[in-house]
Amino acid sequence: MNITHLNILLAVVEHKSFSTAADALAISQSAVSRAIAALESELGVSLLSRGRFGAYPHAHGRTHLALCPANFANPREN
Repeated sequence: MNITHLNILLAVVEHKSFSTAADALAISQSAVSRAIAALESELGVSLLSRGRFGAYPHAHGRTHLALCPANFANPREN
């Protein structure tokens, strides 16, 4: 787990979309998907529910959101 993956998780949850999060982060949608898959694989849990109407965090996802960079003086704004 690294801070970039957590930052991507936060963006997906904020935007409720992998593609919109990718646009906001100026990376490809496949990079977002790979980062979330890597986090889920490393943690051994599903973090997001993905569906027609967006991506929303499961209980494990909400727990890991507390670790996201935005909760530490929001480094994306620095």
